[in-house]
Amino acid sequence: MIYTLFIVVSVVRAFPNGVPSLACNSMVPGHGLRPQSNENSQIVFEAEPNLVHAPLRKDEPMENRKKNGPHVVTLTLRSTDGVPFKGFFVQAQSENVDGSFGQFLIHQGPGHYGNCGNGKRTSVTHADNNRKEKILLKWISPSNFTGEVKFKATVVRDFSHFWVDLPSNPVTVED
Repeated sequence: MIYTLFIVVSVVRAFPNGVPSLACNSMVPGHGLRPQSNENSQIVFEAEPNLVHAPLRKDEPMENRKKNGPHVVTLTLRSTDGVPFKGFFVQAQSENVDGSFGQFLIHQGPGHYGNCGNGKRTSVTHADNNRKEKILLKWISPSNFTGEVKFKATVVRDFSHFWVDLPSNPVTVED
């Protein structure tokens, strides 16, 4: 009886510091359960493209930014019913690129960067299992990328309630 309780407690606390790299391809948490239907999700995932290119240097004036430089997209992941979530995992995907790509910046909320796909900081996940109602992220496109980007998220409310491959609205990156 004591052994069974220990195993259950160990599983529930499995990934409080983020998603392991094994989840890069499937985006499925290792809970051993089926995800909730995305149609019934109480989570909104929005992508808002910025109209300016990202600076190549922090102090670069607007007029010196390259026309074909990287683009910035602001991402918001939030609960719509006021019930917080504990974990998240986000990637950028495109038909033109294999795997997750671009670079994420954590704008608001605790998180860790992951290296899924092409390069560093190509995914982002939670840094703790504290309750979160909203996460703000920035995504920076590769400077030579043009095309449609779709962002996908896995969101964990608790051990048995989670959603996989929640899509944001698509964003077109063009020169």
